[in-house]
Amino acid sequence: ITQLKNTFNYKSYKLLTPIVHRTRLNTQQIVGSGNSIYKVAASDKPTLVNYEYRIFQISAESTSTGATSIYIRNFTFQLSGKGADENAVLGEARIDSNLSIRDGEKLVVGSASLRDRAVILVLSAKVIN
Repeated sequence: ITQLKNTFNYKSYKLLTPIVHRTRLNTQQIVGSGNSIYKVAASDKPTLVNYEYRIFQISAESTSTGATSIYIRNFTFQLSGKGADENAVLGEARIDSNLSIRDGEKLVVGSASLRDRAVILVLSAKVIN
């Protein structure tokens, strides 16, 4: 969170939900979805937030230093939030990317607006032998 605060100028930060997905390298058409309840403050009405992600392919390659780079092709993350009333509607956000990430690294994939808020997508990948 400290690094995000130094990079993005937002008033506050809140973890929506951690997502863990295990798969094999060179797998194609990886899809996941779910939902979470979001409340800005304890007194706020809850907002149901739905998410979906898609990855065309994940592959890995060892570099000359022996480190592993993980390549993610055609990554899409979508998020939408709908509440009980107009004040609880967050809207929709989408982040699309092709990316590479070092084994164990945390990477900010992107950010997108959600009404008067934003979503910052942080991804980490780990190769398990």
